[in-house]
Amino acid sequence: MMIKKTIENLNAGYNFNSYVDKYLMGILQATRWLENLELNELEGDDASGWWLQLYSGRKLPHEISDRMIKKLYKLLPTIELGKSNIYTASALTRTLIRADRTINKSVIIDKFIGLIDTALKNSKSKKSLTDTIWCLQTLYELDALADKSLFEKIKSILDSLEYEELITISMLWQIIKSVLDEDKWKNIVRYIDSKKLEVLSVDWLEKNTDWENSYILLLFIDLDYYHESEIVANYLINKQIDSQWDESLDENIEATSLVGLAFCSYWKYINAKNFVNSQFLIENILKLLIRNKVYQNNIIEEEWIILNKEDGNKGKKFEDFINTFISLDDNLKLDYKNKRTKTEELDFVLTNLEKDLFYKQLQTRQIILECKHTKSKIPAKEIRNFCVKIDNRKDVMCKIGIILSVSGFTKDALDEAKNYNISHDKIIVPITGSDIENAINDSQKFSQLIEKSLEQFLLV
Repeated sequence: MMIKKTIENLNAGYNFNSYVDKYLMGILQATRWLENLELNELEGDDASGWWLQLYSGRKLPHEISDRMIKKLYKLLPTIELGKSNIYTASALTRTLIRADRTINKSVIIDKFIGLIDTALKNSKSKKSLTDTIWCLQTLYELDALADKSLFEKIKSILDSLEYEELITISMLWQIIKSVLDEDKWKNIVRYIDSKKLEVLSVDWLEKNTDWENSYILLLFIDLDYYHESEIVANYLINKQIDSQWDESLDENIEATSLVGLAFCSYWKYINAKNFVNSQFLIENILKLLIRNKVYQNNIIEEEWIILNKEDGNKGKKFEDFINTFISLDDNLKLDYKNKRTKTEELDFVLTNLEKDLFYKQLQTRQIILECKHTKSKIPAKEIRNFCVKIDNRKDVMCKIGIILSVSGFTKDALDEAKNYNISHDKIIVPITGSDIENAINDSQKFSQLIEKSLEQFLLV
């Protein structure tokens, strides 16, 4: 039972052979890059990158999904064939569906059906086919096949396509299986069989982009082509270079996300094949747990060092660091970052998931965070201002406020926080840069930093 629960928590566990290390680091870097995005920079590729996080069971923050919804509705009237905004709208739509956000499906379905009709009438070019594929994938995700008339419409579209390229087949594979008649489906499978040897050549794989080959990998996994899947997977792993995972290279985020998703499926598939060997499975789970812990510690330590060395807007960089620290903690969930109300701005709003005894005993649903990176210690005035923000949270159960100051607090500021805690049923917890550094050195989670700081401050 314990093994089963561990597998569920790790999304069935990954086959953690040594050659996967670099690829896992790439996925972690991709998610870090996405988490630190400025919200006004959200584009289609960024949306596709969120699939990776949704796949691993992480929640899409409300402020991110709200921004995606606004962007999608603004984008819909402007979508045209041959423009990248088709992919952007598709990625946004599919990400929001996977995040269980409510959107107007009928409006989006009508738009994409219209685009397919126009694409098929006007041209048979590769670009036209690509646009059609994105539209069909979106309709599939929107559950358009549940409508009988739409099912027949999509079936007629699929019947009209020529399946002469494995990339096209692989990208439409799930829809092909759901819609096409058995005879046509079997003919396509026979065609795939006839092309396997060609696909397994390095020359053929090199003609495609990484994300196109990731669709081939998913196709082979679904058809249970174990040997062929292994060859394509190893090709992708060996092809990666360090620059592929450079967080500053925006154009890599789509490939990172889509290939990362394919590898998640591949490792699960490999583990399923080896499930009869329980010792193999247990070893993989332990390796993943250990390496995940090491990677998380390295990420936090590395970002803390960079923060203290860099010049410029350290306030924003400190917020980004805290955002990363929170994202690696399963006791807390980030609801909002830089949330603006009519009267104030809140740096972070967290939900207490109550996963351990300490956080259950806090009896607070929300925790408010304020970040300060100044040269001098925080004065009492800043504590008073923060107390007002906590008091204003009357509509929700919010009894804990955390104020983080890299330079620390004046004595008057600490006294102000203590007096507030005595006279109110809410608690202000000051945390200094030294507290953060000690937590990093002790490999503590952010929630453990809060717990230790709260206990120490209340005992003083």
